[in-house]
Amino acid sequence: MATERWTVTGPQTIELDGVSALSVRCVDGRVDVVAHDEPVTRIEVHSVDGRPLEVSLDDDGRLVVGHETLSGWKAFFENFSDFTGRARADLQVAVPRGTPVSLGMVRGEALLAGTSAKARVHTVSGSALVTDVHGPLDVNTVSGEVTVRDLRGDIHANSVSADLTVTGVVPAVDISTVSGTVTLDLHEQPRTVRCNAVSGSFVIRVPDPGTVRAKLTGVGGRLVVGGVEASGFGTKTLGAAAPAATTLEANVVTGDVTVLGAPAGAR
Repeated sequence: MATERWTVTGPQTIELDGVSALSVRCVDGRVDVVAHDEPVTRIEVHSVDGRPLEVSLDDDGRLVVGHETLSGWKAFFENFSDFTGRARADLQVAVPRGTPVSLGMVRGEALLAGTSAKARVHTVSGSALVTDVHGPLDVNTVSGEVTVRDLRGDIHANSVSADLTVTGVVPAVDISTVSGTVTLDLHEQPRTVRCNAVSGSFVIRVPDPGTVRAKLTGVGGRLVVGGVEASGFGTKTLGAAAPAATTLEANVVTGDVTVLGAPAGAR
């Protein structure tokens, strides 16, 4: 079967069977990707302003929805990060819960909710909310704020100046930022946490900071674990003796990393 294609210029609903993965990439507007318990994937386009939306479904079940569908993920953001024309869409995509999702926005707002598979969220200056996702999550943002709620899975994230907030059960954390603020509220003790920052800051709440063994490598950065501080040039180690429940590695230039205990009522 050849690739099926649609061009959408206004309100329209498209229902598709056999979708194995979803990729959405829009320049501006509002995109909600919400999991449901039906086998069908439903695209509900509420409005299109300027550049039409393109929809394609290939032989392998890969569904691509966006302002450009022929180039790859990386090429889309290279081509449209500085786009000044009209390309705005308001749409919702309902997918089977186990569908892997890649959701990208240059500007605007994005929501990803309820999936139980690998997920990727990429924004330039738009904001994104990720909620109740079960599975590994990859986040990339330049200046757009990203909030992740009730995640159950590992996270890998990169930020330039954006703020990133993450709550949930996250066994492995790997986050890098240049100057953003990262806040982690982890409901269970993570196995590993990797923090990389230039001048950004990390605040990490875990059930028991006393079981964290932390290593700081930096120039003028500061690491605080359970009220004990290490700072300055070189490599410093503090916290629990090995083997520890949580291993934390912080590589910072002038940034701060603070590990706190969760409030008693939250444990």
